[in-house]
Amino acid sequence: MYVIAMKNRPYEIAAMKQLQEHGYLRTDMVPLVEIIKETRKCDDLVDPNTGELVKRKQLCSDGIVRSYRIPDRRTERDVTLQMVSDLFPGRDVLVDYFRCDLGRYHYDAGKIELVLRLNRDLSLYIEKISGITAYPLLIPVITIKQGLDDVLSAGEVASLVSDLRRDNPSQRIALRFDDMDGYETIAKQVLRDGDYLIYDFNEQPICSKPVECMRLKNLRLPAHTVALCSPRRRELTGKDFKDCADGEVTKLIDNVHLNVYKDYGFDGVGDYGGLRDNLPDSGANKGRALAIMYDGEANGFKVYVKDDYELGPDGFWDVVERMLNDTEIACDDTCLALAAIRDKYQRHDKGYTFAEWIKYTLVRYVQQLAIHRPEFV
Repeated sequence: MYVIAMKNRPYEIAAMKQLQEHGYLRTDMVPLVEIIKETRKCDDLVDPNTGELVKRKQLCSDGIVRSYRIPDRRTERDVTLQMVSDLFPGRDVLVDYFRCDLGRYHYDAGKIELVLRLNRDLSLYIEKISGITAYPLLIPVITIKQGLDDVLSAGEVASLVSDLRRDNPSQRIALRFDDMDGYETIAKQVLRDGDYLIYDFNEQPICSKPVECMRLKNLRLPAHTVALCSPRRRELTGKDFKDCADGEVTKLIDNVHLNVYKDYGFDGVGDYGGLRDNLPDSGANKGRALAIMYDGEANGFKVYVKDDYELGPDGFWDVVERMLNDTEIACDDTCLALAAIRDKYQRHDKGYTFAEWIKYTLVRYVQQLAIHRPEFV
């Protein structure tokens, strides 16, 4: 199996919608959604006497008075998990309320409020994990990362799994490790057929941990074992990449994990679809326009970059022009991402943004896997 990891951000969500609409998220591809923010909704305010919606009139900037519905704050609720469930109808989905070693990330604290709370409050984390079981096809991921200040002990993992299965003995779970030292026994105790063990290599290649891989293989777990990799390092930005010559792929993103995961004893493999495992930061209107396009046959990424920091996203016009002149890419008339990129370029009525390239990168990657890779069995 192949696990596609993503944060629950707008453009990753949009990519998943498009891939499913066109049938490219195959049945052997399992989404892993890392929850970094919550979505809360309210019902519209209703007049109790008339049963009619309560609206307010507002003068808009174009001089027109419009009527707007008013949210009923008494009905506010968290709909995060429902949205994940609705996004992937009829599919198994791994759900991870994201905790991490924040020292590895650049971030804007105001944009990752939930992550900060989960890192600091283990009881809140357990509460959120427990809530996943209300959705039959959502599989709770219990994360054990050694860089956290408050790491779940082996005993706490056993207790949490027991609680998750109290009302539903067949509840599936996933354990996510970046270091299994001291947890082998508990993994063997709680993991069953249909469960998952996700070994998170972070930005290290699989070959860097041969001993750990062998120890995991020797456990002979009944669960699916998945090697999760992040080959595009967080600190690499546009200044580090150079345009690829004809027929070449960048050496800065090594996608070898797709070819070797079985050699290291794993049933499945996963990654971030060409994206970085990063968190929202303060953002900027400047920066080098960078586009990477995955080539499924070469298992590598072609790179197009505008080496002008001051241009910011306006640099994408030059990037796209070079991309469309690259016959190895431009002749692909099946690529959903390329079709959207080309359409915007030809219309030239609206500029590109840094954020939308998240969607292009992810859509291109998964579609290429679906076309060029046999099923991940």
